[in-house]
Amino acid sequence: MTRFSILVACYNAEPYLRQTLDSLLSQTLTDIEVICIDDCSTDSTPQILNEYAAKDRRVKMLKTSENSGQAVARNLGLRHATGVLTTMVDADDWLAPDALEKMWQTFSTREDIDSLAFRLQMVEERGITHPFKEDETIPPLMTGEEACLLAINWRLHGFAAVRTELHRRYPYDETTRVYSDDNTSRIHYLKSRFVAQTDADYFYRQHPASVTHQRDTKRLDFLRANDSLRQTLESEGANDQILQTCEDYCWRIFLGICKDMLNQRGKMTENEWKTTEKRLQEAYDNMQLKRLDPKLRKSLRIGPLFGFGSFIMREKFIASLKKHKTTDA
Repeated sequence: MTRFSILVACYNAEPYLRQTLDSLLSQTLTDIEVICIDDCSTDSTPQILNEYAAKDRRVKMLKTSENSGQAVARNLGLRHATGVLTTMVDADDWLAPDALEKMWQTFSTREDIDSLAFRLQMVEERGITHPFKEDETIPPLMTGEEACLLAINWRLHGFAAVRTELHRRYPYDETTRVYSDDNTSRIHYLKSRFVAQTDADYFYRQHPASVTHQRDTKRLDFLRANDSLRQTLESEGANDQILQTCEDYCWRIFLGICKDMLNQRGKMTENEWKTTEKRLQEAYDNMQLKRLDPKLRKSLRIGPLFGFGSFIMREKFIASLKKHKTTDA
């Protein structure tokens, strides 16, 4: 059995794909398979994948039937994974040469480690690299529940390798094209016996213009993704502390998106705003507001108030005050 299956979902990845594949095929741990899934690219991505597959038998090629997003593409690859551990590397990211060897060394120290987190290095547009976060309170070995709790609000990131049998039980969340796949690592952590942090470097390329950074109505999908996370945590028996932390996180995301949508209201037609307001209300109604931290729940400034009607009136009032303040300045 192969030690590592690496899923690489590709869509128009031509500018970065060679660097990604070179970093994987030059790993000091060679017992790997690289499963590349072309999500119906329109550039030279398929040709690059064919080139690498012809040179190295460890490269496997798959293709989605239609452009479907990363979660769907990765799940297609997951069904073909044969490794003890499965991880994913985005088609514009790369690994340090010894990353997988370090991962395997840590994995081999205990039989009850089910997930291993990379050491995430953030690469800015100008090539400047810095650690994801330096949180010395996060232990090198955690129970699954401890890791899940830290991952809810991103104190612990989700770039990890997971036992393939666990990964197959909990494939990538396909609720939305962009945001919901982040839910998957939190569930992997929750269902792991132990989660280990490693010093295996994953280099994550940041793109300010990416969908996750844009402030437009696509961000409303974040609300559906958060609802999916909440429902999955509930169904998988997460403890009360995790559920409260999740609710606090979901509320703050909801609050930020609501403010963004109100700031963009002037650019929307009346029908577009009605649709947006309807989706905001649906997200509000789906929340378990009684779980919120009492201080947050009772806050007149950022709390939920007495229902969606009173809440949205407050947010509209705050938005109008900011608009007038900007105009006066």
